Amino acid sequence: MNFSVIIPLYRGKRYINRIINSFNKSERNNFEIIFINDFPGEKIDDDPYFIGNCKVQVFNNNLNSGIHYSRAKGIKKAKNEYILILDQDDFIGRSFFDSQIKKVLEYHADVVVANGFFYDNNMRKVKIYKNQLDLRRTNCLPFYFLYGNQIVSPGQCLIKKSSIPHEWLESKLDINGADDWLLWVMMLVKGKKFVMNDDYLYTHNNLEHNTSDDENKMIQSSNAALELFENKGYKISNYLFNAYKRKLKIRELVFKKGRIGKIIGYTLNPDLLLCLLYIKSVKII
Repeated sequence: MNFSVIIPLYRGKRYINRIINSFNKSERNNFEIIFINDFPGEKIDDDPYFIGNCKVQVFNNNLNSGIHYSRAKGIKKAKNEYILILDQDDFIGRSFFDSQIKKVLEYHADVVVANGFFYDNNMRKVKIYKNQLDLRRTNCLPFYFLYGNQIVSPGQCLIKKSSIPHEWLESKLDINGADDWLLWVMMLVKGKKFVMNDDYLYTHNNLEHNTSDDENKMIQSSNAALELFENKGYKISNYLFNAYKRKLKIRELVFKKGRIGKIIGYTLNPDLLLCLLYIKSVKII
């Protein structure tokens, strides 16, 4: 099985050697790496080259176009059947591809979601999924609307290229943040098969982007993604659609008013509070 790795860069030239060296440690080396440079102020040599059997290509965006556009551009350039979309500061384990491909072949999956780690607000490395119930929510569509994105990053996932919706590839979220949520819900609505992998194969780094301003942009991006989801003709029950809109309103209240906003928001939306309490209880089982 052949696969392509898509990595958008923003001021990311300094990451390229580290990324390529990490792939040199992989148990597989017959794939392509595609960098999409989304920072026009830092041009990167775009002559393709090979490291062993691994082809490396760089495509420079003429304008800063955002992560959704860059990810979609990389996927369109990709030649292979399966796609891995990484952030420039992510890490994958040496056995990532062998473990993920084994699940693809076993279950004929459209998406295989690996377990892994991320850094919390206190810079502690914690598990993404604490248990099997937590992990299985990744293929449960209602939770994406009642709670939020169930997948920390596309870097956890090996994705069948032909299963990626055309509507997602041809759209563009101008505000970064929610394009991956949009991808998963579009795929799940279309009945694509998500398979979970218990192995800890991935580490998500988000240490430089943990600010209140980022939360405000994420809320804006999420509202834009929900609007795009509807405008592209995707259907979900009115309850779930409106639940997500209410969930985003609660996030706006928390952003503006802090703890008091959270109390007001969940008092007005007890069903979403019950969902939150359920998920929190599952995480500590």
